[in-house]
Amino acid sequence: MTRQPGRPTHVSALLPAILLLAAAPAAAQAPPTSPRWSLTPSMALVHFSDAGVEGESASVGFGRSVSVGLTAGRALGPVTLLLGVEYLTAGFQVREDVVMFETISADVGRTRLSLLARRTIGHLGRARLSLGAGPTLDIWSPDGADSRTAAGAAAQLILELDAGPFTLENGIGAGFSAGPLETADLPDGYEKRSIRTVAMRVAARFSL
Repeated sequence: MTRQPGRPTHVSALLPAILLLAAAPAAAQAPPTSPRWSLTPSMALVHFSDAGVEGESASVGFGRSVSVGLTAGRALGPVTLLLGVEYLTAGFQVREDVVMFETISADVGRTRLSLLARRTIGHLGRARLSLGAGPTLDIWSPDGADSRTAAGAAAQLILELDAGPFTLENGIGAGFSAGPLETADLPDGYEKRSIRTVAMRVAARFSL
C-alpha cells in the first residue's frame, strides 16, 4: 500500500498524545513551590544577670520573670527564618553586698522583637537538635516613663520532637542588650552596663 502525499502517518498523529502522557508523571512528581510557614506560641522562664546598672556597693537588677511569645517561621531550604515577638514584666532588685530587696511597684515591661536564623545541627533519637541566632530589638516600658529601645542579640539551642499535629520545642537561650536606664538616670558612682539573660523555653510549633 502506498502512502498518499500529505497524509499524516499513525505515529505522527499520536505524537502529541505520547508527549502529553510522558509529561504527566514528571509534573505530578515536581516538588511544591509554595514556602513552608509555621506559627509557634511559647513561654519562657527568663533570668536576668542585672538591669544594666552597677555601682561600688550595689547593683540594680531584675528578678526572674515569665515571658510569653509568638513566632512566625518560614523554611528556606535547610534554614528557617523566625520573626518573633515576646513580652514580659519584671520588678527591680537592688543587690548590695549584704542584703537584696526587690521593689513591688516599679515594674518594667519589655517587648522583644527578634529575627533569628535556625538550622538543624544533629539528631538525638527521634528528636532534632537545632541552633538559632540573630538580632533583637527591645522596647522597654518603665512604669510612668517613656518607652526606650535597645538593640541586642540572642541565640537558642532547641530540641524538637514531632508530636502529631504540632512539633514540641524545648530549649535554652541566651542574649544581651542594653537596659531601660540611661546614664542621666543614674546617681554618682553608678555606670551603665549591658544586660545578659538566660531563658528556659517551651513551645509548640504548628505548620500552616
